[in-house]
Amino acid sequence: MLFRLASAILRGATALYLKRTISSAELRAALSVARTFERAGALIALGRRPRPEFTSTRKVKDDDGIE
Repeated sequence: MLFRLASAILRGATALYLKRTISSAELRAALSVARTFERAGALIALGRRPRPEFTSTRKVKDDDGIE
């Protein structure tokens, strides 16, 4: 049910944006809401939250003399 709701939000917001009824900021807000519903649906369907991939922010020393 949450996936259908998210899909309806995406379709509706895109159509309104293309007709210039809503601004790009309002479109981004609608996309954020749809993403929230998709994540909630995934949590319910899978029973757990997906883990984000962490990237290292450390600099790797490659001895090329360039900082």
